[in-house]
Amino acid sequence: MATAFASAERANPAEIVRQVKIFREDYELCSLLDLMPDFILMLNAQRQAVSANKALLNFLKKNNIMEIAGQRPGEILNCIHWAEDGYEGCGTTGFCKVCGSVNAIINSLHKLSDVKECTITTDNKTCLNFRVWTSPYEKNGENYVLFILRDISIEKYHNALERIFFHDILNTVNGLYGLLAIIGDSADKFLKFSGLFQKQTDKLHEEINSHRDMMLAETGEIIPEHEEISSVALLNESAAAATSYDIARNKIITVDQDAKNIVFYSDFKLIRRVLDNMFKNALEASAQGDKITAGCFRHADGIRFYVHNPAYMDDDVQLNVFQRSFSTRGKGRGWGTYSMKLLTENILQGRISFQSDRETGTTFYADYPFEIIDNDDKQAPSLR
Repeated sequence: MATAFASAERANPAEIVRQVKIFREDYELCSLLDLMPDFILMLNAQRQAVSANKALLNFLKKNNIMEIAGQRPGEILNCIHWAEDGYEGCGTTGFCKVCGSVNAIINSLHKLSDVKECTITTDNKTCLNFRVWTSPYEKNGENYVLFILRDISIEKYHNALERIFFHDILNTVNGLYGLLAIIGDSADKFLKFSGLFQKQTDKLHEEINSHRDMMLAETGEIIPEHEEISSVALLNESAAAATSYDIARNKIITVDQDAKNIVFYSDFKLIRRVLDNMFKNALEASAQGDKITAGCFRHADGIRFYVHNPAYMDDDVQLNVFQRSFSTRGKGRGWGTYSMKLLTENILQGRISFQSDRETGTTFYADYPFEIIDNDDKQAPSLR
């Protein structure tokens, strides 16, 4: 059986039924686990569930263990990666190499207790953050793993809030405060710095709105507002804004001269947020003197935007790049690429992807499959 990481071997159905019975008959252990508020599984040597506590079964809306018996954790939680073509389920795909859950289980199968974190994106595009505890467990001479999951999504969200809201917005407020201190009560200085004052105020307004939109997007409450958009004008606006970022210092930002100017209908504000994050991601990955190139063209039945930078992403980074709260740049980061995917795929019905190799660097793509027209077309497409 094919695997890119952990063993694909599974116990046969009769063996699973036998192991489920062993734990069902241990009333004392079952009663103890049912008292726990965290999600708990008992896994066999093939990483398959043979027991589960009430908290997990209630969360899954299952009546008893037999509805999930024999499944692995990623399969039980509907992780989008376990069904990857050519592999044999949870733990066997390339993405599983960087999954804290699978690695912790494997360590406990080797008699080591472990604590790790994992992020699971479900098949309905919900993002779940868990802290995982695993411990070796022996029963009737057989090896099992006690597997405990705790939802830490709120903790992760608060970490991101600390970074995005308190850090970024306070920086902007401090900029405004500094300007006010310079201006004082001088009318001449106010006129001199009014443009910069307006720019900082607009930046503060945008940061607050961006944070609000992320909250609404995560809960599915945001409603796209369609309007006519010129693709090159949108790119130029986002590229111009990117040049003002601190991380853009001594870096070159260009819009490809061959970019196709396409008029299409979508939510200008949300696509602009996606492009802004694509530029930020490219700039943060780039070194001094590097060139960032953006463009757009017709693709399939819609439009494709892209932003390229010359840096290469390591394999582990590529596997995690769209996970919420994953970042190579420290605690509380990692929402840029996640928000690109969230807004594009959950709200705008598009698709985010990327390519990265050592020779050519990294390119992120944002595809939007809406009806489009060229600038010289006379009739506008219907809204979607």
